[in-house]
Amino acid sequence: MTERIRSGGVTGEALSTEDIRRRLEGRAEVIEAARTRQAALESVLGARRWKRRLRARPELVPQWLEHAPAVAEALDRTGRRAEVEGWPEDTPVLVAARELVEGGKRLTELVRRRLALLAPVSGAASLQEDLSRLDALVRKEAALTLAPGEVLVFDGQRKWQASPHIPPLALLLLLCTGALVVSGVLVDKVFGLGGGLSLLLMMAAIAPLMGVALRSGRAWLTSERLVWQPVLGEAVSVPLESIPLGGIHVHPELLGVRVEGERKVHVRHLQDSHQLAVLVELHRQPPLRGVARAGVKLADVAIYPATLTDVMGRHKGYAVLRPDGVSFIPGGQGTAALHAVTGTAVELPVETEWVLEQLRWLPDTEFDACVARVVKATGGQRWSAWESSYRAGAPVWKEIRITQGPAVLTGGVDWSRQDATERILRSWPRSTPGGR
Repeated sequence: MTERIRSGGVTGEALSTEDIRRRLEGRAEVIEAARTRQAALESVLGARRWKRRLRARPELVPQWLEHAPAVAEALDRTGRRAEVEGWPEDTPVLVAARELVEGGKRLTELVRRRLALLAPVSGAASLQEDLSRLDALVRKEAALTLAPGEVLVFDGQRKWQASPHIPPLALLLLLCTGALVVSGVLVDKVFGLGGGLSLLLMMAAIAPLMGVALRSGRAWLTSERLVWQPVLGEAVSVPLESIPLGGIHVHPELLGVRVEGERKVHVRHLQDSHQLAVLVELHRQPPLRGVARAGVKLADVAIYPATLTDVMGRHKGYAVLRPDGVSFIPGGQGTAALHAVTGTAVELPVETEWVLEQLRWLPDTEFDACVARVVKATGGQRWSAWESSYRAGAPVWKEIRITQGPAVLTGGVDWSRQDATERILRSWPRSTPGGR
């Protein structure tokens, strides 16, 4: 064992507690105060409603961070001096220092767990960095109103069914509930239970559906962020620019979407969850990132379901009508269309129409360039207005018939796009006799 060095001819055993405190020049007080702050912080973060309690004590984290350098220095100097002077292990300041270090380990693990609930975490744990990040996330409340310059892109429908199978399941459950209640009533009459069994059976049957309903909510997408407001609990939002590639996950059977960016957002039981996931993927990156801030969609375009009939047969898909021509995108090519627009490959359930409709946030030139990429990637076709023929006749909501040689493209637009579609077709440079 290394011989302990004596200081001034006095061993650690000969020093009184007050002597040691004087030699530390205030560092004992720093350690004791730090232990008190750390205990308070650990108590708050370990509580059931820890976020609410942390918000109620806004001074805790800033004070801990402010004193962290001084505490680290005090622990280092105390440990070195204790070793040099041979202080006994039960010296009060050493006991306090050990408790502070052990508490710091517990606090590091606790902060990491709490942070992982709110946001993605990676790498080695750092108490100062994790605590600072946790405090910032807890105090950043999700605004439920649009900020100046923020534009609503998509407002998800509020639905409480957990999957496409819930309606028939709910009906079956209600029928079973009725049968159980009738049985319960009979048992109640026989045994004189006063309706207790029937009520209990009815509550047990309804409870699962109520649980799903209470975990649902409303989700909306803006030009800047995704916001989720559950029926129970606080709203959360995640900036679109903070969502990395692969940060969007869908649960097809549960109608849920998990998004990981600056914050974790778990949208539950939303009927439009798949569409929401695709729109988040589109707007988190170029070319659509931030373009919705202008608040205006391209007007001279009509997107509608269409059927292309040519020598190869009949093909269902979507038509994109423009003043200078029409494009046909085959159906079932949503993933390819998304990849063509963003340049990134992701595993999401994609409908082609969702991608095409969002392109309307782009200016004319960029819109046409993206559609051209989609046509190429999906094996679609592009017909120029100068080389195609449109014969007016039936209302556009009923039929739009465009031909090029032996090929025929037919479809119809929604009534809300009727005026725009007629305006586009009137601008076409040529038509067959009787066409206009």
